[in-house]
Amino acid sequence: DKSRKIQLRMNGLAHIVEDIKNNKKIWKSMKPESKICYMGPYAPSQRINQFKPNTLEKSAHNLNEEDENLGLSRFCRIEIKIKKIDWLKLDYKGHQRLEFEFGKEIKVQWIAS
Repeated sequence: DKSRKIQLRMNGLAHIVEDIKNNKKIWKSMKPESKICYMGPYAPSQRINQFKPNTLEKSAHNLNEEDENLGLSRFCRIEIKIKKIDWLKLDYKGHQRLEFEFGKEIKVQWIAS
């Protein structure tokens, strides 16, 4: 949060939520401009020789059934179980930093910034 000068770093375990029915429901509720982001020709982080937008070369409002199926096949939800949060408040008088650990109990500890 830039205005509050707070930074968060989180660690956890992530897994893909395998709920096709709910994913389809979410997909149908999305705007075409959001859906087209899942239809690009390149895999995420694929190296390319020069900048090129990773979207279809057509308007988001001209998507056909094949485009929709491609996008849906690449769409998923990811659930993350947070194990640890590192909270940092920036302050020229001295940064404040806390570590939160989530296990059977929540542990909170001041740590050096």
